[in-house]
Amino acid sequence: HCGRELCCSTFLVDFAHVSIRMAKDQGLSLNPTKVSGRCGRLMCCLVYEHDLYRKMRRTLPKVGQTIETPEGPARVTRIDVLKRQVTLYLPQEERSLVLEGEALDALLASEETPHASNPGKRKRNDVH
Repeated sequence: HCGRELCCSTFLVDFAHVSIRMAKDQGLSLNPTKVSGRCGRLMCCLVYEHDLYRKMRRTLPKVGQTIETPEGPARVTRIDVLKRQVTLYLPQEERSLVLEGEALDALLASEETPHASNPGKRKRNDVH
């Protein structure tokens, strides 16, 4: 919450369409009491933050995706979009690893490099 309780009656004159999908895309609780303002409508700020979340999320791997790390393949178990942080599970070592900042950027850059034997394919694989 930004702290404003009644944006719709305080300063907004044009109301953009706000959907529960926006809350879901932003990783928020889908509990109506958590994503609604005092007016009972979905919080107006969901609209303003939605595009940023979508752009930032596209730069991160998806939960459930398997990516190659120096320690071997790892499954993405959690992402934090605003912190630009990814939690990986390394099954061969039975441990989790949290990556952010330069370490995450380096790993994702290496994931984007095509295989030498198949230049049209990327290394990232989705888990089914």
